[in-house]
Amino acid sequence: MTVPVLTTERLLLRPYYAGMVTDKHVAWLNDPEVVRYSEQRHKRHTLESTHIYVNSLWMNRDSYIWGIYIQGADLHMLIGTITAHCDKHNGIANVGIMIGNKDQWGYGYGAEAWDTICSWLFETGTRKIEMGCHYENRPMRRLAELCGMELEAVRHDHFVVNGQPQHLLLYAKMKSVEMSHESTAA
Repeated sequence: MTVPVLTTERLLLRPYYAGMVTDKHVAWLNDPEVVRYSEQRHKRHTLESTHIYVNSLWMNRDSYIWGIYIQGADLHMLIGTITAHCDKHNGIANVGIMIGNKDQWGYGYGAEAWDTICSWLFETGTRKIEMGCHYENRPMRRLAELCGMELEAVRHDHFVVNGQPQHLLLYAKMKSVEMSHESTAA
């Protein structure tokens, strides 16, 4: 499947390849505040390890990664990434996002990118979008709510953060009936 460049009113989402990885991206992955709720917090990242990870997504053919850029800004000024790991046999995609540029936190860019990727996934045959987050990750919980996702399950004491057990919250959004009818009528 060809992975498109997607645009919103404020953002440009373009396929992100290993050759696009910068030291700034690696710095985000090594910033304890940025990865506070990510399992990436357990690793030390390098340019090489990040290249390998991004390459592995494209080698999978069922996983995708986009760079998130502000429209009109220098295309080398990445503010984050968004991934989709697809189970095409079951029509499910697990989506994850990182807005690594802390100067861009709180402007709604995450929700805007999320909605755009989810719409594209639904248009291309996905029937269900899933995501998981730490109970304490209030920004991701808020993003899930803003984007119409519903809490499906809680895995109690799934993570250990600072020596304390923490729940994993699992959210999902189903393709709407209206959207399903539109795609079958075409």
